[in-house]
Amino acid sequence: MAKKENKYKNYGIATQAIHTGTDYDEETGAVRRPLHMANSYKLPDDLSQVNYSSTDLLMYSRNGNPNQHWLEEKIAALHNADDAIVLASGVAALHALFWTLLKQETE
Repeated sequence: MAKKENKYKNYGIATQAIHTGTDYDEETGAVRRPLHMANSYKLPDDLSQVNYSSTDLLMYSRNGNPNQHWLEEKIAALHNADDAIVLASGVAALHALFWTLLKQETE
């Protein structure tokens, strides 16, 4: 999922916290984005080209879901960062951190 430009970055933290990530829902036109309760999504017809580790393709909630992507967008904007990652647990965060450090060491 492509990250959007933060159009509120020149405003204060309170304004950013309220408005960032609360765009209109593109599919329905709703004023606020809905919570998606689905844990799996429709897969493409041609599964041979699917990258099952990708977070861009919505296929299973462990890989990412709209709620998670919107939260990441808001967190990144509030910290004036290019991107953010939201994980399900502290163990997942530690795993990601150690995996990244190990990968950097081997390169």
